[in-house]
Amino acid sequence: MRAMQEPDSLTVLAPFAGETFDHFSDRYQFVQEGDRYVVVDGQDSIAVAYTFGHEPLQQYLLPTHGGRLQALTVTWDTDEEKWYSLYADEPTPEGDILHWKSANLNWNYMCADCHSTGLKRGYELASDTYSTTWEEMTVGCEACHGPGQAHEEWAEKGTGVDPFLQPVREPVVPGQGRSSNLVVEAEIDMCASCHARRVPLDEAPVHGAAFLDRYAPSLLDEGLYYADGQIRDEVYVYGSFVQSKMAQSGVACSDCHDPHSGKRLLEGNALCQSCHVPDSYDTAAHGLHEPNTPAALCESCHMPQTTYMGIDERRDHRFGIPDPIRSAKLGAPDVCQDCHTDRSPEWAASFLERPTQWREESVLEQIARTLADSTQSNITKGSALSRLSAQLDPESIRLAMLGLQADSPHEKVGALRAFAGWGPAVPTPDMKALLRDSVKWVRTEAVATALSLGGMDWSAPANLEALQEYISAQAAVEERPEVHVNLAGVYEQLQQAERADQEWSHALRLDSTSADLWTGYALFSSRKGPAARQEAERGFRRASSLPGPHLSETYYLFGLFLAEDRVRLVDAARLLKESSDLDPEHPRKAYNAGLAYQQIGDAANAEYLLNRAVGIGLVEAEDALVILFMQNEEWNRAQSLNDALLVRFPNRTELNERGAYIRSNL
Repeated sequence: MRAMQEPDSLTVLAPFAGETFDHFSDRYQFVQEGDRYVVVDGQDSIAVAYTFGHEPLQQYLLPTHGGRLQALTVTWDTDEEKWYSLYADEPTPEGDILHWKSANLNWNYMCADCHSTGLKRGYELASDTYSTTWEEMTVGCEACHGPGQAHEEWAEKGTGVDPFLQPVREPVVPGQGRSSNLVVEAEIDMCASCHARRVPLDEAPVHGAAFLDRYAPSLLDEGLYYADGQIRDEVYVYGSFVQSKMAQSGVACSDCHDPHSGKRLLEGNALCQSCHVPDSYDTAAHGLHEPNTPAALCESCHMPQTTYMGIDERRDHRFGIPDPIRSAKLGAPDVCQDCHTDRSPEWAASFLERPTQWREESVLEQIARTLADSTQSNITKGSALSRLSAQLDPESIRLAMLGLQADSPHEKVGALRAFAGWGPAVPTPDMKALLRDSVKWVRTEAVATALSLGGMDWSAPANLEALQEYISAQAAVEERPEVHVNLAGVYEQLQQAERADQEWSHALRLDSTSADLWTGYALFSSRKGPAARQEAERGFRRASSLPGPHLSETYYLFGLFLAEDRVRLVDAARLLKESSDLDPEHPRKAYNAGLAYQQIGDAANAEYLLNRAVGIGLVEAEDALVILFMQNEEWNRAQSLNDALLVRFPNRTELNERGAYIRSNL
């Protein structure tokens, strides 16, 4: 009930007594003016519209333009009773993606649907404004139980069964689980609506519908999770929990948590003992620590904590088994070394009953083994399939094809993402069944993949129906610029250039400071042909003017674009060299820069850059060097390098032919 409240003397936990907080070059002051609680940020004095949260921290929502409420990133620590910044180690000046006014801190999109009940975001694209409304300001009964009219009618009659009550569920049998998981799945679906990293597939998802028909959850993507499935970024439990053997055995959220307060049903190991026999598990032999100490708690080893928002500690719900060797090999945190910081993984593993027998495998071997393991969760297998996109070989394609035929939506989506990553480089799979899949998440992902592969006949009625559903799903969050990039791709494929242009215009209006968007727009314009080259160059120049780690890639793409026009080769060579200098370990960037300098007759720069590519292992660069030496009539150097290539590649007949020509010029 305290997720969001109007500010008053009882709900505002911070003092607002004139105190100031400095965050790098930004200063904030907190004052009370009558019954108004005001945040002073530079020249702006903004009254708090709502409190947000209650413990261990409380944020304050500030109104800005277009009906937006923004979550201030300077926050009140309710335990330590002090102000602190969510981003204590980095400056977040206005314009930064982590500044409190940015889209990433927008309550209407980022927070509201899980902290309110019956929310309607009310976003209007034309005016870029919100008219957000709700049935209840905070999380009320209907957020989980659905519309309450039937409950009210039951209460008035005083007879019958309360429709708000869930069906009675059989207890979990230790080691066996439950005979039916239908009610459990419904409960997890309900909780996952908010306790998951996900994107809505409908503007107002239907209460009670299956989770995967309402939302597209994240897989165990790099950056969100560690390679072993441990939580890394703020992922909100679902993706962690569904990896677990508990979830596979029919355990649900309410077996451990009170569904109304969220608190644990029992404290300490007593909760785990509901299913796990104490004589087997709550022992020094199993726990490896002195009983009745913090280290002997089940959660200390099986549910390591990660701190979010500076002070909010949340536990991993994989219920994983500590594996120090595997963690070290995969670059993931090791719960043993969290405490025993001066000890090695080998030391920690020596105490385990079944220490890992680590075997060195290729990525493809690891993925294949995961997919063949019946104990692995669907989300783990789906995530493994998605990572096949980094491989391109017959076995990877075979595994992805099998993934498309799996029963699990997670596996189908993972396989689809592998094909999307490969693009037109591989044969397009038959998408008909996937476009008609019973799960909306799969259908929309199938459309996205088909669009990336090209060649789909979207005029066929069933295909068109799936495409229209995909467009509707994108429109559910049309305040996000990436949505309009996706829609631009749709209309480009449909050869509706004007609508594609319009979607790019929307994307850039919503975020004019994104280098990725400007680069994408430039590439889109370049595909429109010679008449749009000036517009494409404008996009590349705008992207190049924005600071950040993207510059190497932007310069590279800009240079390749200019290299298509021989009149612009000098500019192209300069940009390609700058790209390579910023990313000197990328062989292709050095190679293309070297070729550009070769074409404009700058032999010194060409040789320098091609040698850089050779040093990183690009064989084509060695061939280019031979040709460069030949062009400059450095026949001895050309012969020496060509002969070295012939020793390594004796079956390349063109090397013999080239060698003969070189010798004829000595």
